[in-house]
Order: sequence, then C-alpha cells, then structure tokens
Amino acid sequence: DNGFLVPERDSQQLAQKIKEIFLHYDEIETLVRKARITVEKKFDLNKNIEELVDIFTWQLKDLANKWKE
Repeated sequence: DNGFLVPERDSQQLAQKIKEIFLHYDEIETLVRKARITVEKKFDLNKNIEELVDIFTWQLKDLANKWKE
C-alpha cells in the first residue's frame, strides 16, 4: 500500500481519508516511504528513455519490414 485513491468528486470520501491520515499519523511515514519507492521505480528517467528507445526501434524495424514487402 503506497497511497489512497478516492473517487473523483467524492468530497465525503476524501474527507474520510484525510481524517484517517490524522487518526493514523504514525503509519503515514511508512506510506510515504513506499510511495517514494514506487515513484522512483516507475518514473526513473533513464529507464523510461530506454523503454522509449526500445519502442521506437521496434516500430522502425516493423516499418522497414513493411517497406520491403
């Protein structure tokens, strides 16, 4: 668990989650640490660049093969 999700435009549930944060403030540090780890893994610049290069390379190879036909 690394965060909270509430439905869009649901102020009641948002208020409830904020209340839970204040009631369980001692657990928030762990939640924040896990959230940071998730962001660092999913949004690493070098990793994202490598993935984009792989996608573009695959697409270019596919396009080149179609032109050969």
